[in-house]
Amino acid sequence: MSSMLKRANWTGIWIAIIVLLIGLSGEVLAKNIRVPNDHSTVQAALDAAAKGDTVKVAQGTFKENIKLKSGVILQGGWDKSFSKRNIRGNETILDGSKNAGYVVLGADGATIDGFTIMNGSRKELSDNTTIGSGLYLRNTSPTIINNLIK
Repeated sequence: MSSMLKRANWTGIWIAIIVLLIGLSGEVLAKNIRVPNDHSTVQAALDAAAKGDTVKVAQGTFKENIKLKSGVILQGGWDKSFSKRNIRGNETILDGSKNAGYVVLGADGATIDGFTIMNGSRKELSDNTTIGSGLYLRNTSPTIINNLIK
């Protein structure tokens, strides 16, 4: 085999490896962000997340109104050690009683899974329209799974 042919074979192998690594890079770089271990609030964790990341939230009540992030998975129902997930046994509550309006604002390609969403309330906007609900999804298409809205 000539040295030119050997070089061509190795070049092809290296190109294939690089293409494979680039293709997997999104999966390899995806992070698990834990609340309250890594961030004290759900919104801070969502703000720190990138497309493909999963924000895991431990059981408890979080008095905040949140904005989902496109391409990010938000999961409730984790135990305090983040070793087991049970959405009813480890209830994770998003409580919007602190501020008027929606509790959760949707985002395309986002997922919210395993929460109790409560205390959304009416809020009047400057144009005399009102908003207020557990989830506000106008012009968005998030995935909503295993949630209880009160």
